[in-house]
Formats: sequence, C-alpha cells, structure tokens
Amino acid sequence: SYEAATRGVEIENTGSEPVAPGGVTLEVAGQPAGRQALGLLVPGQSETVEFLHRFSTPGPQVVTARLERADELPDDNRADFVIAPRKNLRGLLVDGRPTGSFLTRAAGHTALALAPAGELLRGASAGDKFLMDPEVIPASRLDEQKLTDAEVVVLADVPRLPTPLAHTLVERLANGTGLIVIAGPAAEPTFYNSWSGVDGPVLPLEIGPEAVNDDGISPSPATFQHESLALFRDESKSDLGKSAIRRWRTTSERAGRGATGAAFSNGDPFLAGRLYGRGRCLVVCCALDGRSGQLPGRTSFVP
Repeated sequence: SYEAATRGVEIENTGSEPVAPGGVTLEVAGQPAGRQALGLLVPGQSETVEFLHRFSTPGPQVVTARLERADELPDDNRADFVIAPRKNLRGLLVDGRPTGSFLTRAAGHTALALAPAGELLRGASAGDKFLMDPEVIPASRLDEQKLTDAEVVVLADVPRLPTPLAHTLVERLANGTGLIVIAGPAAEPTFYNSWSGVDGPVLPLEIGPEAVNDDGISPSPATFQHESLALFRDESKSDLGKSAIRRWRTTSERAGRGATGAAFSNGDPFLAGRLYGRGRCLVVCCALDGRSGQLPGRTSFVP
C-alpha cells in the first residue's frame, strides 16, 4: 500500500455572519475517502484540516476536498489537486570506501537499514518489497545520469566530488532532491566546507577534524529533535543511546544555515540539517559503519 497525507486544506469564512459548515469530505478519484468535522467559524476566521489516506496504487491521482455546507458560491466550497504517491523512493548511495565485503564498506549497513534485502549483498536492486529502493555504487562510478535519476543521494564517507558533479548535485538539491552527507574519516573538510550553490553553503555546519576517544561517546536520545529520530527518543524502546562512538567529526556552527537535530552525549552535533531551495540536506557527523563504533550493531539501526 502507498500512504500519503494531503496538503492542508484551508477553510475561511469570508462572509459577515458566523457559519457552522459541519464538515469537510475527501474524495480520491471521485470516491469518498474521509471526513473531518468543522466547528463554528466567525467572520474572517480560517481553519486548516488535514487528511491521511492510504492509497492502493501509485501514480498521480485527483483528490477533492469538499465543504458540506451549501451556499451561494458552491465553487468556493471545493478544492481539487493532484497527489502522486510513490511506490518506493529511489535512493542513490555513493560509497567512498567501496572495497572489501559489503558490510565493511561505508554504505553497506546504511543500505541494509533502508531495505534489508539479500539482493543488495549481490549488487542487485532490493525490488518492490520495501519503501526505499537503494542503489549502492562506488564514488568512481558516479555520473550526471545517476544524479538525475535519484530522489535521495547519500554521500557515504565520500572524500570529495569532481567540480562538475558537485555543481550538478547542488542544482538537484535546490530543485528538491534530498541529500545526506555521512561525514566519516575520509570526508575532506576543505571540499565540504567550501561547497556552495544558489542557496549558499550546502552543509548546515562546517566539519572539522576527527575526534577519537577509546572509551567512546554515545548519541543522546534526549536531544533527538529531528523527525527522522523521533521513534528513538524513548530509551525503553531504543538502544541507539547505548552505542559507543569512538570516532566522530568535530564541527562548528554556520549562523542561520541550519539546525542541530541530534547531539552526542558530550554536546557535539550527531545530526544537523538545513533546507536548501526546495530540497533538504542532512549531515551525520560520524561514519555509519563499524569504523565509528557500535552503531551498526544496535537493533534500532538495522531492522
């Protein structure tokens, strides 16, 4: 099944008398799909209602929100728009450490966390069984066509990108492609800190040299503000906070360029993000493989 939330539907009383519309109904492809009750609206008041609908097929579909109240302007009482639920999300994982077995590479554990399919270990696609469809390629095989086809790009400990590909990727980011930078040991600060485009610096913070601590630090669930980590705040249900991280990137803030979404137990950022044009960039401040510490061994990391 394919799930998508409609964008908010705003209902406004533009008249001079209070009205009680009763409710708003949702139709998908002309068929009833839900109803939300709506209370009294005084003149000038507006309310936004939102529906969550589980689609049975992917692809563009006409969705109609209709106000139940009949009045002299019936065309104002409906809104039509198109929603295109995806079958799955195409993710391109660019591996900066592509040698050795699959699980010792920079992108191996991340790919399996997105789609725990044996096909990935053989270099094949995960297929239609999962919400994510990750493709893992070595950084040396990255080209403009790969970037054009991807909806999310993960740079897994990639040292740097050639200038033409860096320009292409930042243009794709500004137009809505997602970008995740996993800043592992090989990531070169001089490249990432100077990488910029139409909306300024790409990364939400500057990455610095690696810090090393044999005893390790750990992600701090109390700091998990980013929505991607919301499920892991409850330490009775998640073991991410029990991970010992022995190597991570030091960072410095870029004022107004983003926000920290999670931190380590010593206060250093673990995850940071920023909006970039129509896209979003996230930075993970340690490798997501065995070199950083115990993250890949947590049950919360790999399904």
